[in-house]
Amino acid sequence: MWLLIFAIFFVCAAIYLIHSGLFEKIDVKVGPSPIAGRLTVYYKYHVGAYSKVHKLFKEVTDLLPKGATSIGIYYSDPHEVPESELKSAIGAVVAVNGKSLYSENYTAQLVRWGYEPIELPQIDRAVVAVHRFTTWLSILLAVKRVYAKILSFVKANQLRAGPAIELYTMEREGSRSQIHFVFP
Repeated sequence: MWLLIFAIFFVCAAIYLIHSGLFEKIDVKVGPSPIAGRLTVYYKYHVGAYSKVHKLFKEVTDLLPKGATSIGIYYSDPHEVPESELKSAIGAVVAVNGKSLYSENYTAQLVRWGYEPIELPQIDRAVVAVHRFTTWLSILLAVKRVYAKILSFVKANQLRAGPAIELYTMEREGSRSQIHFVFP
């Protein structure tokens, strides 16, 4: 009986890991940002451990309609900067090339919650990679797997990469939820 329970648990855990992207192939390349154009982002600045920004991601996604694209910009290298001094900005993309993605009441709500607007220039060339985003475990797997591959790619190709940008695109008709990693 215990063997059967263990087998069922093992199969369920394996399916969950596969669904979360454990065995997904990660391609790192130089190319354009997945969102072409100038981005208007409403963000909150964060200083401290990157592991704590999930609260801001939850907050911003709760303030916007389902399917909104959230963004994390990580300015500090966690291998060189003490955890308490890591700098990042967490928010949401609200316009592309000046074309608003949502009604004004959403941006007004973001302002009420302390989010500030910023215009990000179009990124024509960056080191990019993608990982599926199906479960909370997808984020942990992506952070461990993708960053290692990107850093190795940057070093092997003697590139200089700017701050790390993560774009969380949510499932829309005909596409799945993904985490886009962009290093301009």
